[in-house]
Amino acid sequence: EMFEELQSFKANHGNCNVPKSSGKLSRWVASQRKHYLSLKERNTSDMTYEHIQKLELIWFQWSLRGNEHNFALKPAILMGGAACMEPVSPLTADDAHHSFFY
Repeated sequence: EMFEELQSFKANHGNCNVPKSSGKLSRWVASQRKHYLSLKERNTSDMTYEHIQKLELIWFQWSLRGNEHNFALKPAILMGGAACMEPVSPLTADDAHHSFFY
């Protein structure tokens, strides 16, 4: 539901940077960034790699700070098995054939 709303916002505005004045959608976007940051810091989160990929397919920015990378984490870190975190390049159009949930 919220993902589809974000897709609509992006179609209308050209990006996924929802202003705080957008109510429920802006809270949801902030929550996605919070869950991602939690994973990045190796804390628990309900966010899955598939959900991260789905957001990346629409060029979701994980941080609004210009000096931080906006790439997803490798899948191994999300499974708790990686000793280090490395960015993964953004998904390509070839990745769009994958089925994602939500």
